[in-house]
Amino acid sequence: MKLTARGLLTDLGEPGAVLGRPGGEPYPPQPTIARTRTVLERYAEAGRSYEEIVCTGVGHSPHIERAADFAAVPRRTVETSENGSASDTAGR
Repeated sequence: MKLTARGLLTDLGEPGAVLGRPGGEPYPPQPTIARTRTVLERYAEAGRSYEEIVCTGVGHSPHIERAADFAAVPRRTVETSENGSASDTAGR
């Protein structure tokens, strides 16, 4: 059985593992990553910046599965900002 970003119950509904779940047809896969990247690209086009961090081998909870790595990102951002070298400033 293949579990995807559509959600556990939807995927389990496909082979009939969860009775009454309709499966993927009424709940098709959503292009979440593509949508998010489109928004971030527009953000960058407006002169702002962002950093995309991909956690391979992680499901929907990188803050739990890779807690230290996840916590390092905002910590690094705050430290950079406090040192006055951040390219993005608050309120801009």
